[in-house]
Amino acid sequence: MKKVAYIISGCLLVILASCDPSNPPNPNAQEVVTKLNVYCTSPTDTITFAFNDPDGVGGYTPTIDTARFFSSSSYTVSLELLDETKIPTDTITNEVLEEPTEHQFFFLISGGNLTTTYNDLDTDGFPIGLNNSFTTGTASTGSLTLILRHEPNK
Repeated sequence: MKKVAYIISGCLLVILASCDPSNPPNPNAQEVVTKLNVYCTSPTDTITFAFNDPDGVGGYTPTIDTARFFSSSSYTVSLELLDETKIPTDTITNEVLEEPTEHQFFFLISGGNLTTTYNDLDTDGFPIGLNNSFTTGTASTGSLTLILRHEPNK
């Protein structure tokens, strides 16, 4: 039986930063993200975890899943963003793909033996972060924070 040797828990966070104030306001600049699904696959393992805030900003506290990875493993990682306040559910991932130069995910690792690599680039050659690789080292425990920035200074 395989032993789970790596744990990522805690602060899975999605932040949509406001646009540059020198630009005219854009009514679609800040999308509502109620759910972030993270899909991780390796040749021997599949892990799915999520940040879920069904009522959006404010209101109830979001739920944040804990993910357990095998040590010394590599995972292909894809992210899916949803706005479940709309019927039907709006896939915000599509908006990020349509405006790749205006979005970027950042990955902050605290206390864990994990490295991340971007596997997707915008038309200017800068990372987006919807498709990535995670590589685990020796067994450890830590937290992973995911931040989505709108109009980052790439």
